[in-house]
Amino acid sequence: MVKSRAQIQREYRQRLKEKNNEAYLQKERERRRQNYVPSSQLSQRKRRQRNEYNRDYLKHYRARKKEVLELIHANNQQIEPSTSGYESGTSSVIPTENRLLVQMRFQKKANGPKMRISKELTKIKAEMKSLQAKHENLKRKYRTTARSLQRVKRKKIDKNTSTPRSKTEQQLDEMNLSAEQRSSVRKELLFANTICNEIRSAGEGTSTQARMRTRIVRNIVSGKTMKKYRMIKTLAQRIGLSRNKLAKVATKDINIKRFYRIREMGKHRYNVTRFLQRDENSRVMPGKADYVKTEDKKVQKRILTDYLSNLYHKFMMEHPTVKLSFTTFTRLRPKNILLTSFIRRDTCLCTKHQNMSFTLKAVKRLGIYVSLNAEKEVEKQEQIIQDMKNREASDVVFSQWKRVKVEEKGRTKMTMKVVDSTVDKCGFIAHFEKQMNEFKDHVTRIQTQYAQMKELKINLPKNHCIVHMDFAENYQCKSVEEIQSAYWNQTSVTIHPVVVYYKVDEDELLHKSIVVISDEMGHNSATVLSIVHLIIPEIKQLLPTVECIHYWTDSPTSQYRNKAIFNAIANHSLDYGIRAKWNYWEAGHGKGPCDGIGGTSKRMADEAVRTGKVAIQDPHDFFAWTQSQSCSLKSIKFIFLPKDKCENKSKLLSEQKLRPVPGTMKLHAVAEKGNNVVAVRNTSCYCRTCLSDEFTCENWQLETVLKTGTQEGETAEVADEARKTYPEMDYSIADYVAAIYLNKWYIGQIKTIDIEDNTIEISFLEKKKAMFQWPSRSDIIWVDRKDILCKISNPQPSGKNRKECLK
Repeated sequence: MVKSRAQIQREYRQRLKEKNNEAYLQKERERRRQNYVPSSQLSQRKRRQRNEYNRDYLKHYRARKKEVLELIHANNQQIEPSTSGYESGTSSVIPTENRLLVQMRFQKKANGPKMRISKELTKIKAEMKSLQAKHENLKRKYRTTARSLQRVKRKKIDKNTSTPRSKTEQQLDEMNLSAEQRSSVRKELLFANTICNEIRSAGEGTSTQARMRTRIVRNIVSGKTMKKYRMIKTLAQRIGLSRNKLAKVATKDINIKRFYRIREMGKHRYNVTRFLQRDENSRVMPGKADYVKTEDKKVQKRILTDYLSNLYHKFMMEHPTVKLSFTTFTRLRPKNILLTSFIRRDTCLCTKHQNMSFTLKAVKRLGIYVSLNAEKEVEKQEQIIQDMKNREASDVVFSQWKRVKVEEKGRTKMTMKVVDSTVDKCGFIAHFEKQMNEFKDHVTRIQTQYAQMKELKINLPKNHCIVHMDFAENYQCKSVEEIQSAYWNQTSVTIHPVVVYYKVDEDELLHKSIVVISDEMGHNSATVLSIVHLIIPEIKQLLPTVECIHYWTDSPTSQYRNKAIFNAIANHSLDYGIRAKWNYWEAGHGKGPCDGIGGTSKRMADEAVRTGKVAIQDPHDFFAWTQSQSCSLKSIKFIFLPKDKCENKSKLLSEQKLRPVPGTMKLHAVAEKGNNVVAVRNTSCYCRTCLSDEFTCENWQLETVLKTGTQEGETAEVADEARKTYPEMDYSIADYVAAIYLNKWYIGQIKTIDIEDNTIEISFLEKKKAMFQWPSRSDIIWVDRKDILCKISNPQPSGKNRKECLK
């Protein structure tokens, strides 16, 4: 029979034991000692398992030892019976049956008091440890109380304080002096008491000026002479100043410039704080744990978006008359506004910025010094490219965030991951140049959007308002004590903060915070339009004369930037009697006050749950808590949005079958023009002309939002005739075709083919005199396969550059 490996090893160990048992045991003991892990380094679970194993092992060990002792005792009784010791010396052999047998029964060691003593010792040690903890706690309370009494005695002011003269007379009476002695001493005592009284009165009060007076007096009255004659304690008792601070005085000089600097810092603190809190200079952290404790409240953290030195130069350009050093500017930074180095991990970052940073890291590995702050390297593009060409490098490895396919549970899905790529030097230079050009436009749009928002807030008319809104991260319902299955199946709450800016009197910009709570988990355009329908009555209540709403949101196509929202803007006046403009932040740069409101709401809800005041198990409980007295967010208006309203809105949108606006992904401003027409622009503009809704400013383009199919008796006879003329053909990507759009024919190139929906994505050309050229803003749209007239030959380049114009 073939032996297994376990049997072979078992027999090998047995042979080792028989051959040299002592050496084998010594080797085993050494091995176990080296592999032993102390209990302090084990987890609580493994420590408990080790204790259970040791108890079982000791139990079986004692049982085995008891069995061995009983067996030995039984064998001794049978083989070597005990005798009395009084046998006769003359008789050498005594028959066994005539011997006197005496059995001596001794108490076994295993049944002794060892276990009882061990338990008693453990109990006594536990009591001693508990008493020591109580003793330390009482000592700490005693020291705290003693310090409190000292502070009370120091700050206590006797209402019946005697005057310097009465105090002098009291001291003279206690001395029992003669009349001559009293007259000679009285003046000196009266002078000393008067001086002490004046010094004490100089330090009274808690204002800034009182503290400055105290510092000046402290430097004057204390010094080397006081320390030499050991009068610091007496001086502190007489004038009521801190003994420790009097003892630390080392010079009589008073730094007046420091007091002046502190006063000047107070003048500029408000302006610097407002400057750093602007959304273009710092962004709000959205997490409920992202807060900083101040003197009387918790404030949401903000992270600077640029270096302090750059922000200082920007502040000085906006305030040219202010004299403020960079050091003072850094001191005035509020506690809740942090530098980027304080962040351990950050999410929701901009994809373009992160990819550009990865590319610059690859450039740095080539030996070229560049800053990882991509915005600082925009102007050095040509120099960096020239340096890379001069370097000798074969292949370059760089990382990028890319969307890749991932297999999960038998299904394929797309997810964002960091992917490493390897290209040759020429390929990397081409990649760098293309990415840097796109990054320039990205940074320009960021700066433009923030600048236009600032301009709008300054010049906002009294009958206009700004609505800044965004989805917050869903709140996960939880309880103080919950079972395991509830922890892994938590209910979510949709939170959508809204901030409304408006002006009533003068030029003061007011704001109102609104939070929409919903049990609808879909963050889509139907939910957004349902939220808009809820907040417009609140806006009319805040500003009854409102005529125009300026929406500012992030730019995800699934939520805010899509054809459903464009259609709502085109019909805003018809639906609500108020004109509308919708502005979009650049992708990845939409952080603002909404994130702070969302984080604060979730943090306060968690605190309410932890204190046991409320149990939040679903969105209805969350909304009920916001309306209760235990909620301290009284300045925020909470509104509940039922799920059925969002579903009804989604059904209405699905029935409309709207056409998308060409170049949707590049649009950052959409305004209502009337008659199903919207004005679109790549960036926002709030000059005087645009603010008055004239749209005569450059770069505005008009787009029609129409439903599919014929409307109001319109026909498509030309299109039908064309479809009859040309038979159906097979198309492939990159083919040039002629297609019908809004009853007109256009020429374009096929980008994508969707076989399931029988639609084709086409990038159209624009006509220029007798030729066609690619437009400055890509005109890409999906059309039905039946709307394609025919396939045409590839156009030939024409003109001097042989790139733009096609025949």
